[in-house]
Amino acid sequence: MDPKRKEGVFKDFDLKSIYDADVVRKEKDYKGDECEIDTSNNALLLLLLGLAAVVNILLNMYCAYMKLHHYKVAIQCCDEITRLTTLSAEAYFRRSQIRTCNLKSTYKELEMAEEDINVALGKKPEEAKYRTQFETLKKRKAEKLADDKKFIEDILTCAKKCLEFKKTKEIAANTTLMEVPQEIKIMRVIKDKYADCMEFFRDTEDNKQVLLTVKDYNEFSVSSYQKMMRYFKLNPSTLEPQLLQELAIETRILLNDENILREISSIKVREALMLFGGMIRVDKFS
Repeated sequence: MDPKRKEGVFKDFDLKSIYDADVVRKEKDYKGDECEIDTSNNALLLLLLGLAAVVNILLNMYCAYMKLHHYKVAIQCCDEITRLTTLSAEAYFRRSQIRTCNLKSTYKELEMAEEDINVALGKKPEEAKYRTQFETLKKRKAEKLADDKKFIEDILTCAKKCLEFKKTKEIAANTTLMEVPQEIKIMRVIKDKYADCMEFFRDTEDNKQVLLTVKDYNEFSVSSYQKMMRYFKLNPSTLEPQLLQELAIETRILLNDENILREISSIKVREALMLFGGMIRVDKFS
């Protein structure tokens, strides 16, 4: 440091300048005198202050990633805090909040969120926002369970109807009788509408609308893929125990029917080919 600047620093704090020549080195006696105790306490204080600063930085990073909907990285921020210290109730609360807000969270992840909010409430039971999060999560779990139940029942109903059609051989004469979940029917219709729109705007030479439609169609394709992945990931042997308890006995029996399961696989493959096998080529419209 420049000597003049060094003088200025010590003058601001009303201290005298200290140079190497002023330092006297002595052997450590480790007898716990007041100087050593003070030094030890100061080191511990600095360590705690440094830890608090790191925790605050990670919490700020969490907020930034949450706003960007980067839930996975936001969870990693909270994981790092809980690895450094188990004293931060806020980290447990926010990790619970992430999994609750994420619409893609599985029921198991929502249970993990419940464990986190219980830890936070154990540390600060008087905190109002923690109690609010607990009630919000309770409602979210009920909604998730109801949604998963309807999803299972819909796909099983469609598979059962398809088997009935095949038995009567009606399906051979009319492929429109093939039953699919309502969600997939909607995706079919939307895909066809995008093709019509792009064809119309290309014929009218409205390039701006063509580009906007192509952009929307790309987003629709990603969304459709994510929805179809839910069907492909369906595995009756890995369903949550809570979900199985909610299902009717007849539904559980169907889940163990090999013919039904084969038909579900056929539906998944057929609809995936219909939605993505003949995807609209957007390059010819751009």
